[in-house]
Amino acid sequence: MIKKYNKNCKIIAVDTKEMDKIEDIDFLQCDFKKEVSKEIILKKLSTKADAVLSDMAANTTGSKDLDCIRTNELCVEVIEFSRSVLNENGSVLAKLFNGKDFNNVKNIAEKNFKKVRFFKPESSRDFSKETYIHCKGIKAL
Repeated sequence: MIKKYNKNCKIIAVDTKEMDKIEDIDFLQCDFKKEVSKEIILKKLSTKADAVLSDMAANTTGSKDLDCIRTNELCVEVIEFSRSVLNENGSVLAKLFNGKDFNNVKNIAEKNFKKVRFFKPESSRDFSKETYIHCKGIKAL
């Protein structure tokens, strides 16, 4: 479907679980948290990316605070990894949870990107801590 609008785009999907094949999507079954997985992703890209999208969340443990921290750690990893794969005006869109370490994620994003904003999609339940961060334009360090 996306290729209909941009014939030159390359989509790489990453998940620890098996995924049904989708036309024009390169699927990697691996754990994003492992360095070897990040190296594989880098090798799959032939140029810098325009966008990184992450809907990752840690497996739930029953402890809302722990689940929040673990999911936000994933979000930070996505933000930091994005610096190495995005072009200078690229964007990151990633899931995180509004909890104790929310400001830490915000500070890391603001240190790395020119524009940072947060939003809660309409599809998200009112009581959910789920929110999304959108970062755009890599800052020179």
